[in-house]
Order: sequence, then C-alpha cells, then structure tokens
Amino acid sequence: MDPRSGGPSHALYELSRAQVDQGHSVSIIASDRQSGEQWSTNSDYLGCIKNSLPGGLANVSIIPSYGRYRPWVRYAYSPQCTSFVYKALGCHLRSSPTIDFVHVHGLFSQITQKATEICDRLKIPYAVRPTGALDALPLKRGFTLFKRIFLRYFLKNSLEKASFVHATSESEVRSLKKLNFDLKIKSVPLGVTLPSWDPKHYQSVFHRRFAGLKGKRIVLCLSRIHPIKRLGLALEAFKILRSNLEDCQLVIAGTQTKHQQSLEKLANALGVSDHVHFTGFLDNDLKTGAFFSSSVFLQTSEHENFGLGVMESMTHGLRVICTKGVAAGTHVASSQGGLFVSDTPEAVAQGLCDVMNNHPPSCDLNLALRISKAFSWEAIAKQLDVYYRHST
Repeated sequence: MDPRSGGPSHALYELSRAQVDQGHSVSIIASDRQSGEQWSTNSDYLGCIKNSLPGGLANVSIIPSYGRYRPWVRYAYSPQCTSFVYKALGCHLRSSPTIDFVHVHGLFSQITQKATEICDRLKIPYAVRPTGALDALPLKRGFTLFKRIFLRYFLKNSLEKASFVHATSESEVRSLKKLNFDLKIKSVPLGVTLPSWDPKHYQSVFHRRFAGLKGKRIVLCLSRIHPIKRLGLALEAFKILRSNLEDCQLVIAGTQTKHQQSLEKLANALGVSDHVHFTGFLDNDLKTGAFFSSSVFLQTSEHENFGLGVMESMTHGLRVICTKGVAAGTHVASSQGGLFVSDTPEAVAQGLCDVMNNHPPSCDLNLALRISKAFSWEAIAKQLDVYYRHST
C-alpha cells in the first residue's frame, strides 16, 4: 500500500478509483508495512495512505503487522491475520460473506496468502496479480530459499485455485507458463490517467522546488533507488551524453535508500556529480511537474514486468528511452513514444541524444492522447470486470 513503493501500489489506487467510478462497491484490505528504509510514524503513514486513496471506497482495513527488514517486512506477520481477513470480507467464521470477488495484489505475504485460503474455503472467487514476483529474475534475487519454499507449499495451490492469474504483460505470461502450474492466465495491462493539461503551471511548481533546473534539458529517472533499476547504467550513459549535450541534467527521483550512496560515489567518479540531482520521492503536483519539465524519460531496469513509469511519461507527452528488460517497451515502440534500446551505456546515450535532438522537448499532446485512449484505467477496469463476472 505504501505510495513510495511505486507502480504496484499506484496501480492499486488507480484501479480502485476507476472501479468506484463505474459503480462498484470496493473495499481494500492491507497490512501496515512500509516500503521505504526510512519509516514514517504510524499516524503519518496512515495519513499518507488516506490521502492517496480514492473517495467513495466502501471500506479500508489496515492490519497492524510485524517485521521491518526483509523478508519479514514483506511477509508482514500478524497473529490476528485470519480473523482480520474474515471480518474484512464481511463475515464471521461461519456466516456467509458479503463480497462477490476478491482481487489479490502481490505475493509472499501473510495477508495475501490468507486471503486466497479463506476465499477458497468460503467459495469466493478470486484473482491474483503477482506484480512480476514470479518472473525468473525476481525469483532468483533476495531470499530465494524462502521464495522456493513459499511457492511450493503455499502459492502453487492458491494460484491454481484462482479464477485467473492477472498478468500485466506478455513477458509475464511467458514467465508464468514456465512454472508449469495449472494456471488460468489473463493478460490485462496496467492503465494510465491523462493529467490535467496545464504544463506551465506544473513546470512552475517543479521549478519553485528545484530552481537550479529551470531552463535545463532534463533526463528524468523516476523509480525506486534499487540495484535492479540499474541506475549505474543511467549514470554511465549520462556521462557519454554530456559530451554531446553539455546543458543536460540527470534527475533521479525516488525515496532515498542505502544504494543511493553507491550511485553518488559513481557519479563523482564519472565526473558528473554536479549535474546529477537526487530529488527524493516525488508525488502529486511535483511528480507531474517533473514529467512536464523534462526532455526525456529514461528507464534502465534489469527487469520490469510492466513499467508504469514509462506509460505515465508518455501520458504527459514525454518520450521514453528504455532497455530490453522493461516490458512496457513494446508499447513505446508501437506508439512511437520513444526508443527501445540495448542495455549498454553507448546505446542508451545514443538513444537519449536522438530523442533530445530530433523531437519536441516535451508536452506532446498527441502522444499523450494516444496513450491515454489505449490504456485508460476506465478501459482496464471494464476489461477486468468482464473476467470477474465470468468467474462468479
């Protein structure tokens, strides 16, 4: 649920907003674990969630849980989890539920696992969105033994009993099929929302906070600051880019983590530290202002099972350079919204140079309209609604 966790949480907020707008009664059940290394106080964090959620939700249930470091922060253990989920589903242990369908977002946590088990017990149809956690690379990273045990003894059964498994890209579909489980897979991409089209206003908001960037050509990286995002590759490409475009600046926007220190050292070693700006987490008007103030968006992740930031960028009329690990790169190519490049510093730098020299700097309304029409949250919610109804 933490807004700082990026795409998975943002997608949950926007999908629930679209479903409420279409007349559904939507409730959200989640743990209170945070994703940032620097945790907010519990009251501040819950306030942040409340501000991010759409109006009109039937109910929001946040369960207190334990664990601050991986893998326990992800598992989010709570001794009250079972009774909490029963209550949140609108039933007591032996009474009928009041929920028609449950869409589980995420894996490897107690609350998501309990939700699938209780849904199966109460005959409530449910779907699971793995958020890329079952792709080959994420399964090999982190606490692999924990993941293998959890997948074999818990997740396999839950996934096979689901009405469908919600993949967000064809690459994720291929990864799920490689598990050789008996899964019913539906591929439905994540959506985007066309922003309020007032670029000058949002640019002024951004430049009031970051006055030194006004009038500069900005390469924007907006993501978690994590090794899988390969921001070191972005820095190496940026060094090459500056040999051709000396006025460009690199903005890395994401919640500060320990990994940022190694990136700052690399920027210093490459001689570009004066032109690299770590802004911290950006949201709302500042995030919109960053998109509208930039010349190009850069996504160098080793793995993105979708890549919501890529789609958001194009919805702001901002062209994209992304590497082959980003699943949304197929949409970049098909929409003429940028370039899909190989993952070398030279190829990334050349792509950045081509886009910045040969296209309008930003705010391409035609590009924004193409993307928002094809990937609107309204259309995504309607497509999922068809699958929900076929499962009940």
